[in-house]
Amino acid sequence: MSLRVWTQSPIKIKNISYCRYLTKGPASAEKYKARDIVKAIKGDPFGGYTHLDVGGIPVLLDKDHTQSAFDWFAERVDKETTFAKDTTYLVCPIPDSECTAKCGRPSKTLKLAQAITARIPRIGILDVLRFTKPMPKSSETNIRDEEALFKAMVCSVQKVPNAHILVLDDVCTTGAHARAAARRLMAHGANSVQGISVARTTQDVDDKLFGFRQDEI
Repeated sequence: MSLRVWTQSPIKIKNISYCRYLTKGPASAEKYKARDIVKAIKGDPFGGYTHLDVGGIPVLLDKDHTQSAFDWFAERVDKETTFAKDTTYLVCPIPDSECTAKCGRPSKTLKLAQAITARIPRIGILDVLRFTKPMPKSSETNIRDEEALFKAMVCSVQKVPNAHILVLDDVCTTGAHARAAARRLMAHGANSVQGISVARTTQDVDDKLFGFRQDEI
């Protein structure tokens, strides 16, 4: 079976997010709430607490109740996103920097995918992407080289299923990880790929910090 190799770079895809991760600007309750959601989902330590609305009920989010962030995200995906009834959707977790083909563990973003599919059973999971070697953490190096990410990423299946694939990340900053993942899946036969993330990084203090948003990345 011959596979289509996707060589165009850079490509553009659409990415949807449900909150904004404001990296500068004045302190506010909304800014800290978005920050805590991101840290909880990434597994990073954070102090203090906030409350998230899940099912119309205020739910505690702190270092001992991080599952609240995953439940909040899954509900936002369910309530704020329109999924076509006649389309098959698969969520594909983007591997974290240490998730390699040899490491023996799934990507950290698999937990996000599982939260979505638990809430919306008609959506499936396509956990097929890994790196060939540990990659530098973009949060520490600020390096987001799409071509390097694409070349270091492998797909564990020869041909991906015929479905609309949502490449899933915790935070979308430049979009390099999502584009690299989309290109790798396209090289294995995917025709319809879109990004989805909990948060989108912004430096615009006037941005609305919560709510559905779609960007071309």
